[in-house]
Amino acid sequence: MVKIYNKSMRKTDELIKELIKTSEPKSSKNLAFLLGVSSKTIINYINEINAVEEIIYFTKEGYWIDKERATKYLEQSDRLPQDYNERANYIINNFLLLHHESINIYKLCDDLFVSYSTIKNDISKMNLQYRNLGIRFFLRKNELYIDGNEKNKRKLMSKMIYDQHKNILSLRLLEESFSNVDVSLLAETINWVLKEHNYYLNDFSRMNIIIHYSIIIDRMRNGHTLNSKIDYDLSEFTSSEISLVEDLNKELSAKFQLKLSKSEIYDLLILIRANAQKTEIENTDIFKEYVNKDIAEYVNKLIAKLKNYYYLDLNDDQFIVPFTLHLNNLVERLKYSTTLNNPMSAQLKDNSPVLYDIALFVAQDFCNEFNFESSLSSDEVGFIAIHIGSQIERDNIGIGKLNVVLVCPDYIHIAAMMRNKILYNLGTKINIANTITDIAAYDLESYDAIISIVEIPNVSNIPMTIVSPFITDMDIAGIFDMVSKTKSKKTLQILKNEFDIFFNASNFIVINGTLSKNDVIKKMAGLLERNGNVTRDFEEKVKVRENSCPTCYYNFAIPHSFEMDAIQSGICVLISKQGIEWNDNIVNIVLMIALNQDDNLFFYQLYEAIINLLTNETYNNIIKNMKHFDEFQAIIQNI
Repeated sequence: MVKIYNKSMRKTDELIKELIKTSEPKSSKNLAFLLGVSSKTIINYINEINAVEEIIYFTKEGYWIDKERATKYLEQSDRLPQDYNERANYIINNFLLLHHESINIYKLCDDLFVSYSTIKNDISKMNLQYRNLGIRFFLRKNELYIDGNEKNKRKLMSKMIYDQHKNILSLRLLEESFSNVDVSLLAETINWVLKEHNYYLNDFSRMNIIIHYSIIIDRMRNGHTLNSKIDYDLSEFTSSEISLVEDLNKELSAKFQLKLSKSEIYDLLILIRANAQKTEIENTDIFKEYVNKDIAEYVNKLIAKLKNYYYLDLNDDQFIVPFTLHLNNLVERLKYSTTLNNPMSAQLKDNSPVLYDIALFVAQDFCNEFNFESSLSSDEVGFIAIHIGSQIERDNIGIGKLNVVLVCPDYIHIAAMMRNKILYNLGTKINIANTITDIAAYDLESYDAIISIVEIPNVSNIPMTIVSPFITDMDIAGIFDMVSKTKSKKTLQILKNEFDIFFNASNFIVINGTLSKNDVIKKMAGLLERNGNVTRDFEEKVKVRENSCPTCYYNFAIPHSFEMDAIQSGICVLISKQGIEWNDNIVNIVLMIALNQDDNLFFYQLYEAIINLLTNETYNNIIKNMKHFDEFQAIIQNI
């Protein structure tokens, strides 16, 4: 039997836990901010919870919860799907992994403790969600069925596994999902055959192929095969690719008693072409022969463009070779409509918004260059961000590290030991510019922060942390905390120092009525145009960027164009106390950025500064209740 259902932390459970730990009622807006969703979504969560058991109550002060019953509810919820996504996965699991031909809808209602109308609504949503995969769910005489060809069912199966196991780069999780497949033997066999043929896979691609084969083995053992009557043309594949797949097929057929159809072999060839690479192509000369010439030329043009737009110097073989190979395989994935899943994409967007924004620009530029009609998935954008971010880390380009001075006596090389341990743990965030013993001989105010083993008088203007000479874990935590706060404050200074360049009263709006997201973009872009900041096509450019990936975070949004071609740099500020529906969020603060090419050096710092400002709950609460530009100016000037 195959087991896939694995509960992760649900938003409904997060909501319950927030209410349990609070001592007073919370408003829907307050809860929405804490969970990073809209107030409307909070109301939906509450309705979902109370539909199972009424434990959340509303008063004029806000929502409160019966803590004793809520604790029991959480214990019980560990065993039951609670929301639409979990119920959808539960249903798909029954069809594709437990191999049920049909599911009685009334039994499904009883098993999930939901109403008939809830299941009916779920089925309608599922048909919309999976329509692009060629999958349909339908009812006949109170029995639920799934309709779709075998190839599409396997795609759905793969999607479900990735959705449920966000950290799928683990064989252990796969073994839990496919208890009737020896996943370890499968992985060892794939690795051995690839090595024999001088091919290699990165971790993501490797897991992609292991999952693909796990699905094949499970489905074939239950009598589900692909059509093998079609005569596939293999002339487009190289002899080394065909030889690799033939040997892989031979080994896996022997170990797992499989006989792959022509269609399955063809799919595997596509998978290898889109994911695997020859080991020796890291040699620069072989690399140039291996990759598509158009891709190689494009990467050179892109590097020049990124240097011009973002002041990023990526002209380094450590970046060029793996990134060009990645794009080379990406073209093949797009050509054959295959995907490479990236469990880090959401985390990258949330934790590295500037880097993700640059990756989105690259994704858009790449699709335009090679005439791909659809935009890249968030997974593929995430991989681009990883490549660029890795080079930024290697070269320390972009937003710089803090320059720190280490104050300690150089006794039996203790300074060198301290320096090494600090840099080992925090080398990507700080640069120890100097190590000193005599503080009187140096201008400490020329450094961003001080790490010292003794208290230093008269340095109240400079962040400082006191550590032991042997640098404990607690010391590292203290340095990390100081660095985070110092960097945040330093980043915010750009808003203060350059305020008059980017902000003015004529680009400040407070709205009281209800406007849609598109209405807000139109209104703000129109204002920037009337004030001479941008041209008429700016609104459309902002929408192109917004459609690639929404720029909302919690209760604020930062819409902007991919291009830095404003007539004059400016930021339009819009405040809405009532809130604007912005995808799944309710947004109260919108800052629309328009940058001139001459100011593009500020993009990194500006974007990060705005996010640091608005993720500070104190500043956020003050700004969203403002009515006048002078109030906004005052809070920035007093940072």
